[in-house]
Amino acid sequence: MAVHSVTIHDMGDGLEVASAKPELFRGEVRQVRAQGEDGLWIVRPFRRPGGRRGEPVQTIMDVAVCIAAPETGETLDVFGAAMVVKADPARASFLLAEHIVPPGYAVPPHVHDTDDEYFWILDGVLTLLGNGGESQAAPGVWISLPRGSRHGFRNGGPAPVRFLVLCRPGLQAVEMFRHFDRAGRDGALDPAEIAAIAGQYGVSLG
Repeated sequence: MAVHSVTIHDMGDGLEVASAKPELFRGEVRQVRAQGEDGLWIVRPFRRPGGRRGEPVQTIMDVAVCIAAPETGETLDVFGAAMVVKADPARASFLLAEHIVPPGYAVPPHVHDTDDEYFWILDGVLTLLGNGGESQAAPGVWISLPRGSRHGFRNGGPAPVRFLVLCRPGLQAVEMFRHFDRAGRDGALDPAEIAAIAGQYGVSLG
């Protein structure tokens, strides 16, 4: 996401916007709209109490709202399953991604040391694996997987399963998925290689 620097001046009867890319901003308004690389951003300028006419009120764009189009997001290939990152923890306080896993796809039981993980099933039925055995998660089911809990999953059905993955804080998780994407481009990884990569991001398999 390109965040553009903007200076807002209090002109008494309105707010004047000056930007390195003036075509992205519109007029003397209290809400400034800017088209970013991954959505429509709304800027809400603030007046500084006691500020003088013509004095800068705000020098960095204050992002209040992002509306991202459906096709936007960083797409990763995690061993043959697409993962589209919708919220990057480097900018948000969590990772949010859409995960689409094909029939037969499986992730063995593992433990996250630093991330709480959540699934929300959108399409298909996901089989969850854990210390309590197996369970089925159908569309609409919300799954909470606190850090330290052992869990895995597989798609045992005939159609892809689509679900949202939320990790908090998610910084380790998103870098692990990116590492898997990069490493997988050179060919299939064996279990020992996968475990070694996961271990770099606070995830232990088994």
